[in-house]
Amino acid sequence: MTESPFDNIKFPRFDELPFRKGDPDSKFASKSSPQIQSIEAIWGFYEHVSGATTPDELGALNLLTQQRILKASRTEIQFGKVCSLNWAMHKPTPSKFGRKGLVHKVKGWQEQPRIIDDEISFNSQCSSQWDGFCHFGHPSGETRTPLACLAA
Repeated sequence: MTESPFDNIKFPRFDELPFRKGDPDSKFASKSSPQIQSIEAIWGFYEHVSGATTPDELGALNLLTQQRILKASRTEIQFGKVCSLNWAMHKPTPSKFGRKGLVHKVKGWQEQPRIIDDEISFNSQCSSQWDGFCHFGHPSGETRTPLACLAA
């Protein structure tokens, strides 16, 4: 079985997190939630654990290691039922927050009647949030996008 630095991870207390120069301040308060004074952000945490020199793009998915999955299958599974977490592309209907929902057009070619194209357009924040590993927001309002996603 392949070993991973994430197999036996111990999450630190907030004051032990490996913040780096330039990380957003973890202490904030907003007008809508003035009682919130801090969050437990883990900027750079997965790079710190793995020793990676490049920005991590998987976040908590790093925790799905062979060893952790095997252990969970032995200790956590009780009923054997599964639940899909991938939502249909057209959900929710109607789209929320003014976002554009799924648009699917079938286009036929008059000069080539045997050719049919599908044109699909959707907001990646809808359905199962297909963009979830390419950027994330911080309560300060800053959005971080890994360079690998910008180059794609």
